[in-house]
Amino acid sequence: MGDDGTTPPGGLPILEDPCRGCGACCEYAGAPPGYAPAYVTEEGAPQGWLHGDDGRTFLAMPAEVRATLDDYYRDVRAGVLEDREQQGDPCVWYDPVARRCSHYQWRPFACRDFQAGGGDCLAIRDYAGR
Repeated sequence: MGDDGTTPPGGLPILEDPCRGCGACCEYAGAPPGYAPAYVTEEGAPQGWLHGDDGRTFLAMPAEVRATLDDYYRDVRAGVLEDREQQGDPCVWYDPVARRCSHYQWRPFACRDFQAGGGDCLAIRDYAGR
């Protein structure tokens, strides 16, 4: 540990709650990973996807939360917006002030499964300078 007890020598600080005040993983996601299949066709999501973790969460989310995704994917499909995922832009649900997901309880499985403080997390934090 470093002199302050929270920083490994030559490393990033170890946070008590590794997600609080970070958000580095959201800054390059573009859109919540896992929900794009709901917007692949005009008809909507494939039936098999609807029965998986992300499909069930997608169907359960409140209309106002889903509207942010509806608007985003509609505008991407219409060519009004560039695909944020391809650009490496922040997730449409990312709150840059709080540095966390604005719809945390509705985040997709990839976000729920992402190990805060794990190897991928630390690599992204390092890349983002956190």
